[in-house]
Amino acid sequence: MWVFAAFMFPLTAVLFLLMALIIKIRSRHGWTRTSSGHL
Repeated sequence: MWVFAAFMFPLTAVLFLLMALIIKIRSRHGWTRTSSGHL
């Protein structure tokens, strides 16, 4: 059972980092879009 947990922990960590990266890229694109719209 601990092997399953040890396998799931890095998997969830990678998914979390990937999600954070996607959100950062999305927010960056959103900021550029809104700033250009305001200008």
